[in-house]
Amino acid sequence: MRSPRPVNVGVRPDVPMEIQRADPRFRRLAGLSCVALVVVGAIALWAVQSWLAGLAQAAPSAARHQLLAAFASVIGASCAMLLALGIYLWRKGAQVRGAAQFPPPGMHMLRDTPVLRGAAAHRRARIMQGIGVAVVLCCLALLAATWRLYSVLADHAV
Repeated sequence: MRSPRPVNVGVRPDVPMEIQRADPRFRRLAGLSCVALVVVGAIALWAVQSWLAGLAQAAPSAARHQLLAAFASVIGASCAMLLALGIYLWRKGAQVRGAAQFPPPGMHMLRDTPVLRGAAAHRRARIMQGIGVAVVLCCLALLAATWRLYSVLADHAV
């Protein structure tokens, strides 16, 4: 029979745990942002379906050019967002490393979060920066794959 695993490994009971409290205004803003994204997404889906229905009536060469332009636009926007996310994670990791505290001072939280200091915060910063680098590399790989696919599609006549 296995012994139960301790719940708070590495937590010293004699040291009170510091908690960074949630920001209610930030939580409301995040909720409203999610609702707004759903509404914008539904409108965009309707617009794309209408555009595709109209594109079905267009000449094949014009439709091909429009589809390739739309493909490039979507991939470009996706890469821009991935790049922004990677840079954000790198900078936030640097901020955590500089403060030796996670979450860094002044960061708005959606929920109450225990504050990590010292080695634990540096470990979290390295993870954040590693994920940031991985996201940027994925962005570059997506650009390379898209460039290859775009050039193959653009070279073939419809």
